[in-house]
Amino acid sequence: MRRESAPEERVLELLSRRLEGARLESAALVLEDGRLRVSAALPHREGSSFQLEVTAEHPDFFEPLTASAAGYAESGGELALAAAEELEHTLFSALLPALRGRGRALPELVLWGREHRFRASASQVVLLGGSELPGGRDLWSRIGEEILPYLGSKNAYWLKLYIARVGEEVSCEARLNGWAVPELTALLAEAARDWPADGQVLRSAKQYVVFVQEGGTRVRCPYTWEDAWLLTGAAIRFFEKGVKYEALPRALGALTDVPSLAEDVLSLLPEHMTHMFLPQVKLSSTVLLQRDGREAAVRFTQMRAWDPVYRAAVNHLRKDRPDKEKLLRIVGGSAISRAVSRALEAGAGPEDLLLSQAFIISENYQLW
Repeated sequence: MRRESAPEERVLELLSRRLEGARLESAALVLEDGRLRVSAALPHREGSSFQLEVTAEHPDFFEPLTASAAGYAESGGELALAAAEELEHTLFSALLPALRGRGRALPELVLWGREHRFRASASQVVLLGGSELPGGRDLWSRIGEEILPYLGSKNAYWLKLYIARVGEEVSCEARLNGWAVPELTALLAEAARDWPADGQVLRSAKQYVVFVQEGGTRVRCPYTWEDAWLLTGAAIRFFEKGVKYEALPRALGALTDVPSLAEDVLSLLPEHMTHMFLPQVKLSSTVLLQRDGREAAVRFTQMRAWDPVYRAAVNHLRKDRPDKEKLLRIVGGSAISRAVSRALEAGAGPEDLLLSQAFIISENYQLW
């Protein structure tokens, strides 16, 4: 008897028939002459509600692209159809044109002395519980050129925009490469508040925008996502073994050919680890890089090491379950922890803080 396909497999089967040039290969959806490979998982299904996640890998992506489709379905077939339709009209209607060089040209971005030019390709808007958006404008038009300061030197970025209204409550998010950007989310909140309920229990809208850098302004980063992940693991071991902080730069620098990556890991790791235990502390998207009395303001989304350092720290906590003593060796020097201590001494709480992180960098530091 033939085994019935799992819902996530059926989603890929449906997409392989809907998307031009797509085929199935080893439980994955393959497009763009084999350069784009998409897998699917179903992490949540309870009753009729579901959330399906897809992961896409491509040579132009520094980290894998992740996206989701959610809704309600009574059967596996209904689930697969609903998820495939949503992904086709949101993620893939933005991603495939972008990878093929289409889209609107954005103004030039200058970052760390280098020029970068991107094209933006926006998807359709998927609506639930309504036929039009507030003011008749799509979500991307509300972000517009505000996105530019958050793009960096990567070849590709992806932006998920989502607003929902449940009765009088609103929920919004703007996520760039999976990371919530509070300033952009605030722009969407204005739209959600202007969206009348019109008797609907739930109204929501979702849209994707993909940004691909033009070939003439691309730079070759000297390290990969995995390189940063592995170097973070080495830094964790150094911290936990009690290596003195002043000796860490040389010890970690000996493990990489990219000194700036070692600096990023040692700057970001204590702050990421601290914020995991103090999530109520709000962080600005701005990061100040300081040297010789001067400072440059960048966004956290412009730092390539941000994501792999965070993921490596999360993996360590889940897998190795370090004790309190080991954790304190990492978070003890964190600026976030010092700011929280000062706030507590002054009678305020962590939730009252809005912090901008600042890191001291060397003369030869290069932002990738």
